[in-house]
Amino acid sequence: MTAFWILCALAAALAAWAVLFASRHALTPSSGTADAGRAELDELDRLRDRGLIDPQAWAEARAEAGRRLLADRPAEPVAAFGSRVDRLGVVLGAGLAVLAAVAIYALVGRPGYADQ
Repeated sequence: MTAFWILCALAAALAAWAVLFASRHALTPSSGTADAGRAELDELDRLRDRGLIDPQAWAEARAEAGRRLLADRPAEPVAAFGSRVDRLGVVLGAGLAVLAAVAIYALVGRPGYADQ
């Protein structure tokens, strides 16, 4: 039974660490959108070079693709948890979740019974 509680505590600590580790790094947008936009611009250039699209349509499509590419780019990365107080809140929330789980188990569970 003691091993079970030790494993539960380790799992909770690991979950809290994972959240805090991720929160220390700024959130950056995925480069998938930017890569897709660049690929679209390259494809438009290839179509123009092969003569499959007229220059007027190429210019309009390229301008629209460029606008979408610029609109999807944020001004700066956003921090997930900016302050120390936010990180403390995450730790306290994880701790309260563990305490709530133990309290519910103590009220509803049967810790003295053998496994069935």
